[in-house]
Amino acid sequence: MNSKERRCEPNPKPRKEKNVPNRDQPETTNLEDTMLVAWLDLQGFQIKAWVSRDRPGEPRVSFDVLGNPEDIRTAMQAYYDNQQVGVQDYVRALKQTKSAMYNMRKIKPEMKGDRT
Repeated sequence: MNSKERRCEPNPKPRKEKNVPNRDQPETTNLEDTMLVAWLDLQGFQIKAWVSRDRPGEPRVSFDVLGNPEDIRTAMQAYYDNQQVGVQDYVRALKQTKSAMYNMRKIKPEMKGDRT
């Protein structure tokens, strides 16, 4: 078998897919609670931070959670039902969420309000 005849073998260990909405449901849920956003991030949802420009001089960071709204509601209910999760994993996700929030607040005023 020469180099042109190589076959790609399937990956025996499939990667864990995040809860990404399909093209039929590009829905987002907007949240401001960093602790809940960190939980949803830990559950595998994609999170996008953005800065609201509703009040000039008071930047407010919000988070869009991408996914099926019913799946998001189910994950949120698990958060409020006090489902057990590894504390180190949760703290790491919370630190990443807060870091994203503080980084978004540092954006230049002319860029505020743009969703990334």
